[in-house]
Amino acid sequence: MKNGLILSLGVMTGLVTAFDGGMILANQMVGDKQYSEAEFQEYGEQQREEGYNEGLTVNVGYSEEDLQNAYNKGKAEMEEILSVVGNKNIIFDNGQIELFTDGNGMIDGMFMHNYETNKYSKIISSGTDFDVQQYQYGNELIIYGINNSEGCYFIDLTTGEFNTIEEEGQWEIKQIEFNYKDDGVLLYASKDMIGDKENTAKGVKCFKFYDLAMTEIMSDGQAWMVQEKGINSYYISSATNDVLGLYDLTFSQSGTVHNYFEITPISTEGYGFDYNTYHEIGVGDVKKKYISCVDGFTQINEDKTLTIILPTENGEIWQFDGNAVYNSTTMYTYIAGEELKEVDFGVEPIQVVNLGRIFTVYNNEEKLVVISTAYQVFTISTPGENIRLEEVLLRDDSYKDWLVHDTRGVLYRLNYFDYELETIKEFGNVKMESILNGGINGEDFMFLNVFNYDDGFQDLYGYKNGELTLFAEDCFSIYCEDTNDTTGTFVCQTSDGEERITIDYATFTIVE
Repeated sequence: MKNGLILSLGVMTGLVTAFDGGMILANQMVGDKQYSEAEFQEYGEQQREEGYNEGLTVNVGYSEEDLQNAYNKGKAEMEEILSVVGNKNIIFDNGQIELFTDGNGMIDGMFMHNYETNKYSKIISSGTDFDVQQYQYGNELIIYGINNSEGCYFIDLTTGEFNTIEEEGQWEIKQIEFNYKDDGVLLYASKDMIGDKENTAKGVKCFKFYDLAMTEIMSDGQAWMVQEKGINSYYISSATNDVLGLYDLTFSQSGTVHNYFEITPISTEGYGFDYNTYHEIGVGDVKKKYISCVDGFTQINEDKTLTIILPTENGEIWQFDGNAVYNSTTMYTYIAGEELKEVDFGVEPIQVVNLGRIFTVYNNEEKLVVISTAYQVFTISTPGENIRLEEVLLRDDSYKDWLVHDTRGVLYRLNYFDYELETIKEFGNVKMESILNGGINGEDFMFLNVFNYDDGFQDLYGYKNGELTLFAEDCFSIYCEDTNDTTGTFVCQTSDGEERITIDYATFTIVE
């Protein structure tokens, strides 16, 4: 990787400076002085002109045309850096180094400013869009191309050393920790790049910072998916059918250069796996392994082949929750060792929605259909309206209630003992967010931030003993600053300034 011009005149008089193509220009420079950008531009142009004229008299064996080409080359590089400095898009700045690109996206490359030496350089020659990841101990910074930019690089923030990991292709990055010497990154080929440019990245690789060693783990495939399984252990598979199978990638703690990882196939068939659906379910005395992939909900056999239990419907990956397997309109369960059994909703489903603790089934039959944690179906008649629950905010065990809200901004109390629904408040066009849940004296409570989309204000509500209490309104922001066993303190920013409200959990009143 070629470094660009450095904005420093810290060289000795008569230094011979080399340019691309072996051309040489004798430059008359001065001492160790560092210059500001404006000073450098003015002084540098003057000195380069004098250096050029002097170079014509130096017997270096190059023609006048060679020297003129070298001068023009150097001038263009300097002007490029100066133009980007004047309109930079800062990617990273930790007070030691600053990384930036052209703010207009017209000039290729990544540029670096070293604050200690006050030197500027072009460290990456092509691309306009980059992102960074700082390693967890703060010593290494990973730079990688996004959108239509390519490559993966890293800077040692302790020494300032710049290294190229991959110059081409677009990669996803996951940091790996072996031991104090062998930290590094896992590189895996991402999906197709934005636009018409083909992504040349392939496979999965591991790059170690300590010895700059690159090890190829999988040589083929794009759109790789990686998810952490445990300490130094990952699930990997491709989202495309050019590489089949699900694999367990485990790194050893020894970190030896030639043998520090082990890759084991979990399945030799299938692709586009959803790792979150990987389950072992007991059926009688046998534990069976199941996972969803592009082909459907599958069982992993002992020989690592797949048996499709539920084929994919409408291109949807089957999801898991406990002993339920579901997609947007269908649900199956495993209960008490039984085989797969379809759940009868009793309505024509529009969408099956997982609310975290319970499921609901959207429909147009004026019925609220709720599926309990035991996968029992409860139907509540709602004449004149089709209620579509959106989230469970609180499970109130003291009253056997779920506090839920729907897509229209209505807050309900849903009794999970007899499945009765009661409207608490119709807020309208709002977003509701639980900012603190707790309990005192056997009574559950919750504090709710209600953001009104119409006027942009936020209100603070508390819910306890089946009742909703307004504590603050017309706030610009609300957050919980402190909580203990008996009280909670909330900060509310209003037009009158910042106000702190301390609420007693037992009495559910503001402490004066």
